[in-house]
Amino acid sequence: MKKLLIVILIWIGFGLHDTEAQVFETDYIQALDKSTKEQKPMLILFIDADIEASQNRRLKDNFLNNPDLKSLSDDYVLLEINCDSGNNSSDVAMMYCNRLIRVYNEDRQFPAVIATDKHKEVKGGLQTDFSKTKMSTYFNFLQTQ
Repeated sequence: MKKLLIVILIWIGFGLHDTEAQVFETDYIQALDKSTKEQKPMLILFIDADIEASQNRRLKDNFLNNPDLKSLSDDYVLLEINCDSGNNSSDVAMMYCNRLIRVYNEDRQFPAVIATDKHKEVKGGLQTDFSKTKMSTYFNFLQTQ
């Protein structure tokens, strides 16, 4: 009985943790389709395997775990583009990755985030500074659009 109670508590703990995480689409075609059908803008996160530890920490602390991202997730389609060629992506996925980089991140800066309107036009430019102050300003900007 004691083991069953522990298993249930662990299961509930994992369930509560998962509800806090934002779900990013990883397939561009699916995200584009969802954005078009729901008439929502997109928030595109570009990541790469070579992100430095300090950048990764700021990305997680000030962007991914930011409560403002949770509130924006109702209004935006969240898309994560992993531009690491070693991530076992298909040729088609890498083609879309490279296309999105050419359009939205031509300087190949990682990590980076960019928002589009529902017509896929850029809103506010490419954001590469994930400091707490910059993220607060960026989220405020997106919430007023």
